[in-house]
Amino acid sequence: MNGFKNVYKMILASGLFVLMSTSCITNANVLEDTTNSAQSHSLETLSAKKVLVQPKKINIARYNAFTYKKDMPKAAGVYINNKQVAYFIETEGGFSPEQRAKSLVSRINLFISNNGDPKTILPGFQDGIAIGRANNKPLFTSDSKVAESLHITNAELARQWVNNIRTSLGAPKFVRDNSLIASRSGLSVAFSRKYTEVKKVAGKEQIGIASWYGGFFNGRKTADGSRFNTHKFTAAHKTLPFGSLVKVTNLQNSKTCVVKITDRGPYIPGRIIDLSAAAAKKIDMFTSGISKVKLEVIEIN
Repeated sequence: MNGFKNVYKMILASGLFVLMSTSCITNANVLEDTTNSAQSHSLETLSAKKVLVQPKKINIARYNAFTYKKDMPKAAGVYINNKQVAYFIETEGGFSPEQRAKSLVSRINLFISNNGDPKTILPGFQDGIAIGRANNKPLFTSDSKVAESLHITNAELARQWVNNIRTSLGAPKFVRDNSLIASRSGLSVAFSRKYTEVKKVAGKEQIGIASWYGGFFNGRKTADGSRFNTHKFTAAHKTLPFGSLVKVTNLQNSKTCVVKITDRGPYIPGRIIDLSAAAAKKIDMFTSGISKVKLEVIEIN
């Protein structure tokens, strides 16, 4: 902060020096050329016109603190050209929502001043935490409480904020790599079933990473033809027959739930099942977004 203040003072001092120097030069020219006042007046007028030229308008980020709940620190929204692109309500790593918003604003403005390409702003992960990046440098970390209030994952929230920032800076939205996968994109159920190899593995166990999905997909058709309901105990699996019942155990806390397979996925390497939001909450992995789990097939349809 002290460094920023010193730099800011230097910028102000530089600006003042330039103005004083310009004034001295102008006065010297006027004194030396007293015999041609008309020409001097013309030059001064031209100089004034140059000074009055307005600088090109650029995108400016700012933040605004507001009360979210009485018993919580003030929340803070981040805006670009008066459009809200993100907001923070959770204190993280000792930084208040307002401090997190101020940090994001500073990084966005620096990115803009360096003529950064908004197409380089992308969602990602760092140490297992969902973040937004610009030129492969962190911009922000997702806010778990905001994600929970919207019934989406931290990764999904990071993607939304990334797209808000990109569009505010004139770039197209980022499209997820798995946006064309079967039922999650509105493709036909027949394609989904043909795409996935089905194997009967009743009684077998599987260990791997679980994730969850909801929000955007709520109400959309799943691969078995039903409508996805984020409040029901369902899941997506790559190979299990639709209607199969699977016991899911969170190996981080031993909490369990039973889900019905209605969809296909996940299609991210290393992940073995995609749970509904309700199932994720039941085994206490809603906030983290992912967790190591054990699957036990208890019934094949």
